[in-house]
Amino acid sequence: GWVDALQPYGVCAPCKDGSYKPEPGAHACTACPPNMDTRFVDGRLARTRVSASGELLAGELGHVAKTSCHCVVEPWLSVDMPGESFYQDTDDRYLCHPCPYGGICDGLGIAQIEAGPGHWRTSRSSIVFERCPNPDSCLGGVESECLDGNGTAHTGVLCASCAADHAYPSAPSAVPLIADMANSLFCNKCLPLWANGVLV
Repeated sequence: GWVDALQPYGVCAPCKDGSYKPEPGAHACTACPPNMDTRFVDGRLARTRVSASGELLAGELGHVAKTSCHCVVEPWLSVDMPGESFYQDTDDRYLCHPCPYGGICDGLGIAQIEAGPGHWRTSRSSIVFERCPNPDSCLGGVESECLDGNGTAHTGVLCASCAADHAYPSAPSAVPLIADMANSLFCNKCLPLWANGVLV
């Protein structure tokens, strides 16, 4: 075609996202293994950099080694719509597994998978994420953090227990404030003993 006529010795272009070329020259780039691309480095977006030839390249372009291949990471569209992301196999860094439901993967190993909002897991070595009975009490994160603040304090498995000096509301009462609290799934700060005596 006309490109060959303009550049009879070929065009040197950086390898595209998801590929690399270890040797300079006009030969083709090598594709990364399945479910891998070159947009991320160590779980973060690859930064713009200067190539060996002095050109400024977008982070995903112009890679020269297979080690630049990283498990694919797609952003979450919403709390209930995660992007299609993968995590790295424990034994083979070039094998990527689909992110488990309820997890947020950054393309790294199992220990770095975060619990998504409203989800919880038993340990950082598990890929099972449970939906919390009260999704608002489970903040997610690598350590499966529970809601703690603004007068409420959750803890324990599935963030379903109340921390010290907090409790789930008791049975409905004639007092409107307590009746409203009884319908809540949040651990509320316990009232002082003198207040309990007045309300009973």
